[in-house]
Amino acid sequence: MRIKLLFLALFLCSTVAGRSIQHLTSIGDFKTTGGEIIRDCKIGYRIMGTLNATNSNIILWPTWFSGTSEALLGVIPKIVDTTRFAVVIADALGDGVSSSPSNSKMFPAITIRDMVRSQYELLSRQLNINHVYAVAGISMGGMQTFEWVVAYPEFMDKAITIVGTPKQSFYDLLLWHTELELINQAENNGNAGEMELIRERIADIDLMHLYTPGFFVRTQTAGDLDTYLKRMYEEKNDLSNLRSQIQAMIHQDIYGSGHDHSDSDGIVLRTQLTPIFDNYHIDIVLQGHDHTYSRTFQLTGDGKEHPAFNSSPVKAEASMEAKAPYLEANNSYNIVSSQIGGTIINPKGTVYIEANSATGSKFYSLIAVQQNYIAERSQTWTPTYAIIAIDNTTFSITTYDAMTGEILAGSSPYTIKKSAPQN
Repeated sequence: MRIKLLFLALFLCSTVAGRSIQHLTSIGDFKTTGGEIIRDCKIGYRIMGTLNATNSNIILWPTWFSGTSEALLGVIPKIVDTTRFAVVIADALGDGVSSSPSNSKMFPAITIRDMVRSQYELLSRQLNINHVYAVAGISMGGMQTFEWVVAYPEFMDKAITIVGTPKQSFYDLLLWHTELELINQAENNGNAGEMELIRERIADIDLMHLYTPGFFVRTQTAGDLDTYLKRMYEEKNDLSNLRSQIQAMIHQDIYGSGHDHSDSDGIVLRTQLTPIFDNYHIDIVLQGHDHTYSRTFQLTGDGKEHPAFNSSPVKAEASMEAKAPYLEANNSYNIVSSQIGGTIINPKGTVYIEANSATGSKFYSLIAVQQNYIAERSQTWTPTYAIIAIDNTTFSITTYDAMTGEILAGSSPYTIKKSAPQN
């Protein structure tokens, strides 16, 4: 049986004969998760490919951060065979095509969930689409894909998130806070020249974030810089739109043992995502770094009904008495194997693995009491990295201390081996 692997952290042909037509449809007054109203909310979309007779070949593709459906027209044919699939490219709220600060009066704060809900309204009520073959997206489109899985898990057969994350990492937060500060500074000063300068600097920051130095060594020369930047600056992203989408990027996590995440906020999505992982027989979940190292036992959902939380109703610093009802509601798992390390054959359930900080930029203390679902955890206050080996039947992971090159203290190699199909 093939190993089924879901990456949580970072983040699926033919030639298009013509440019897909831009559509803009009103979904009426739209109430955000914050309770505010976007009047006459409009959602933009384009369609690539042709629906089949049973409408069973639809892929929804939300846009990435600062991107529009037009920008995806040259990307999607390199990934999806549009002779087989009909791709609905949805302009996310705040991208300047759909309702956004730049084209709406009194545009409120939005969330990734608002983006997804507005797309659901577009598909189900305006386009009469009640099920899709897949939801897929890149970057912020991947974040929306994760949100689709949580909000409407029965709406799609497959979910494909490319460099998307259900939770922003330290590095991501550093990036977004830096850009937000620049935007706020420019908007507060209100100087057109400064705003243009800030827009270009944000484009520079995004460029350095998206590509590695090695990529530019392979593809560009020093003499290309001025031409490259001039072409890049021609894309005029509105600062208020960028601010809106940056603020919408949310913090999510499921199973970890780091102090700032695990004791309240970090368990928000357990009751919602764990049953989905069970349903699709996911074996391994590699989560974004939690500034600690931890690995769970093999876990399944408990099959019971539990409340769904959009956010933690208590703060991390709240008393245990205040946290108790929330924590009890999130005891939504069963431990199906007590094996800590080594090789496990044909296991049931899912193992969740948290990496520590790879750069050493930030570490968290382990929470005082190790949760019963945690098989092992470690905080050596040193950078760590993991080596993964995977084929059709075997997955193995070993975590190392970057300072010594030795296996991380408090950790052990872990291998999952499948020899027969598992239910």
